[in-house]
Amino acid sequence: MNTQTFLFMAVTGGCATLVLSAYFWAFYLQKTSKSKPEPFRCPTCGGESFEEERSGHAEFEDHSDGWYWYATCQSCQGHCASMNGRPYVPTAREWEEWVSRPREEEALRQVAEEKLKEHEYRKYKWCFDKEWPFDTENPSSAETE
Repeated sequence: MNTQTFLFMAVTGGCATLVLSAYFWAFYLQKTSKSKPEPFRCPTCGGESFEEERSGHAEFEDHSDGWYWYATCQSCQGHCASMNGRPYVPTAREWEEWVSRPREEEALRQVAEEKLKEHEYRKYKWCFDKEWPFDTENPSSAETE
C-alpha cells in the first residue's frame, strides 16, 4: 500500500468519525433539551393536584398496550384518568373495574396472607411450647441407650 492511499484512508476515516460524532451529539442534545411537558390537568376543573389511585402498563382488550393512570382530583374530588397521556373522565363502570375492585382484591389478599401466617404459626406452635429434651449446657451428659 503506498503512502497516498494510506493518507486518503486516514483522512476519510477521520472525517467520517467527526461527522458521525457531530450527528450523535446533536441527537443527544435534542433529546435532553426538550422542555418539560405541560402538567396534567383535571378534565373537569383544570386542577393540577391529584391523589393517585392506580397506574401502570397494560394490554387492553383490542390487543393494544399502553400506560394508564387513575387519580382523584383534590380540587373537585372528581375521578380523572389518562390513557397513553390523553386525559379524560372515566365512567363509573371503568372506575369500578380499574380502581375499586383491584383495591378490594388487594385488601382481601393481605387479610388472607395474615391468616396464613397465623395458621402456620399455630401449626408449629407445639414445637415452641414443649421443653427442649436435650441438655445444651453439658452435651456429654446426653442419655444413651
